[in-house]
This record gives sequence, structure tokens and C-alpha cells, in this order.
Amino acid sequence: MADGITNDPEIEKNGCNAAGDYALLHWATLQRLVQDDAVPAESIELTPTDRRLYCCFRASISEPVDKLRPEQLKTALWRDLLTCMQGRVDDFNFMTLLRPDASRSYDEQKADLFVVPRAQFVMIELARLREGCYGAPWRAARRAADAREAPPGALASSAAPCRRGRVEVVATAKFAVVSRRGDDREAFEAELAARLEGDANAAAARAGGQLDECVAPREAAARLPLGSDALPATLAAPSRERPVVVVEGALSPAACKAMTRAALAYFDAVGSKQIASQLVHRTDDVAFLPLFGDEDASPLLEALRPARTLLANAAAAVGWAGLRVPETAQLALYDGLKNSRPRYCPHTDNDPVVGGPGENYRELTLLVYLNGAPPGASGGELTCFEGKDRLDVAPRPGTLALFRSRDVLHAVRPVKLWRRVALSLWCLEDTRDRATLP
Repeated sequence: MADGITNDPEIEKNGCNAAGDYALLHWATLQRLVQDDAVPAESIELTPTDRRLYCCFRASISEPVDKLRPEQLKTALWRDLLTCMQGRVDDFNFMTLLRPDASRSYDEQKADLFVVPRAQFVMIELARLREGCYGAPWRAARRAADAREAPPGALASSAAPCRRGRVEVVATAKFAVVSRRGDDREAFEAELAARLEGDANAAAARAGGQLDECVAPREAAARLPLGSDALPATLAAPSRERPVVVVEGALSPAACKAMTRAALAYFDAVGSKQIASQLVHRTDDVAFLPLFGDEDASPLLEALRPARTLLANAAAAVGWAGLRVPETAQLALYDGLKNSRPRYCPHTDNDPVVGGPGENYRELTLLVYLNGAPPGASGGELTCFEGKDRLDVAPRPGTLALFRSRDVLHAVRPVKLWRRVALSLWCLEDTRDRATLP
């Protein structure tokens, strides 16, 4: 994975011990359900922000979680979802042991445990708690198993589950680990050490695996053809002299209204419990959705087709050589009704220095507002900073903003008394060998 990595036994030991300890703690928490049928599974809290995390998870991933296969956990949707979990989940990329089968204990499947980032573990276990995996049949089966066997005490806080048998490291490409089976202990331990020695998410992003999951702009436009309200064949592209381009009225008010209604219904489907305040730098709910997808299988995708089509064709219209369009887009909700002034503090979407420690190959950011602030509400502007200058892009339905991901420092201003919905797309370019953008 990286020739310069040294296999520090102390780092490896600490990481494996921490994974074992966390698994023991989680299993002990689940025993509350075995011991008392009156305890609802959904009452078990894993983080202070469980509801928000579950919302983000189910808005992006629809597959059942009772029994998992390694390939289910290595998709582009998972990778993008985990990327935005930094700051949302403590120790979000720490290695954590996940049971493939929710019905069985750690010891009953210790040869098949998955090693995943902490954030992925939390979201899957939240879904298991809320979706019936730990209901009455599971509790009865666990009590029967406990009656048959003496308490094993076998999942010690040692590295045993990580070192023996068949362990699937299923973190996605951006998390700098790969699937490995068998007894190749030295290589496997080197991978675990690499995760602990640095920011694995950033390291994998620098590796550029995400570039393989993109299509050319022309292909993106062909897969989502525009109707009669076409963009200009050549859209004014962001440049170093004009890093931000704004196009108002890129979508009709009627289309925006319908898309907003569908997006809010989708987020609200998780429930009406108050979303807890969390996060220092961002407080939005997000769902990563296929840019190109089976609309028959997803009413939300069908409803968002105008916005998806706009973003795909705008990426093609800018005319940048070398640009690549990813197959996922981000739907974001800043809920100023349920949260206290949600916002996103100033940041850039890529490292300003090509090849720098934060390199992720994003070069062009596209965002389209699906709604705007009603009378009496405020905030939600996309604020872009250029030296001492500041540009506020007002949230109006159908307004499209394009800017250079690497150069433009930007923020979302606090949203008050309304629910800001927008769809975003980050286009990439492989800058490892050359720079082709103007």
C-alpha cells in the first residue's frame, strides 16, 4: 500500500486492543436488550447524534443490514458518505469490528468479522437497532444461546480477531485499506498500522481511486439529456480571474417546488424526533445519491431528475479538458426549523496546493438551490471569499453556482427559520501527472 510504512508493534497493538475493547463495550450494551424485553432497541444510543446519522445513512443507503457481504460496504455511495463523517462521529476512521450477521455474536463469527471505519459501524448498528434486527426473536435466540454455553469471554481486548482466519477489511477506497484474506499477517498488520499512523481518509483520497468511478462530461450529458430549456453550448466557466459563476433561473420554479417537496419528504421519513445539535464546522443532513440511477426504483431520483440533468450538462458545458464527472451527487438539507442556525464554516473543497496533504482531485464544484428562504426567514447564502472581497449567492430556486474547488474559500451562512435544500456535484481531474484546467 505504501512502501514507507513501518510496522510499529506498539501502534498496531494499541489499535487492535482499542478495536477489541470497543467491540466488547458494544456487545455489553446489546445485552441490555437480552436481559430486559421492556427496553426498546431504538432506545440504545451510540452517539449524541444518532437520529441525524441514521437519517444521513438511510437517505443514501437503502440495503438491509441484517446480513452483510463485503462488496456491499465498498461502494461509491458508502465512500462518499463516509467522507463527510469527519466531525460527525468521534474517531470516525478508527478501525472497528463489525459482525456480518446481526443475529450472531462476535465469538460465533470471529473468523469472519469485518474491519470497518468507526462511522460505518455506527450507522449500520443504528439501522440494526431501529429496524428490528434486535427484536423479540433475536433476544429469545440470544437467551437460548447463553443457556447452552458458558459465557465464552473469548472476545478479549487483544488482536486475535484481527490476526486470525478470514478478516475482511471493507473500508472504501478513500479510507486507504483494501480487502485481504488468509494468513498474510505481516501485510495485514502493516495496513492496520497505516490506518493508525495518519489520516487514512486523506491518504486514500490522494491515491486517486475515486477517479476510476467517474465518466467523461460528454457521457454524463448523454446519459441525462436536456430538454427544451437547454444551457448554452458553452457555459461561462470559472477561471482564475472569475472563480465563481452564477446562473439564475437555471431550473423552473415549478420543478424546484416539486424537487424540494420530494427531498424534504425523504429526509422527514426518518421521523420527527428533534435532531440533536452537533458538529463544529457543519450542521447539515446529507444524502449521497446516484447521479445516474434507476429512477423506477427510486421516487427521489425520479423527482430530482431536473437538477441531476442540469448538473451533468453544466459540467459538460464548461468545456474543461480532463474534467471527470462522478456518479454520485450530494443532496444537503440545512434544517433551520429543527436545528439552531445550521451552517457550514469557511473551507475549500480541495487542497489549494496540487498534491498537498488534502488532495482529493476535486476541481469544479457545482451547486443548485432547490428552494429559497420564505418571508421572515433568513440565511443559507453560499458565501465565497476572494481576498478581501465577498460574494453572497442568494438561495433562490433554480440558481446554479459553479466555482473552482481548489481556489474558492466558501461557507454556508446560518439558516434561520427555513429548510435550505440544494444538490451538489464535485467534478474531478487527475492532476497527478499534468494540469489541464485554465
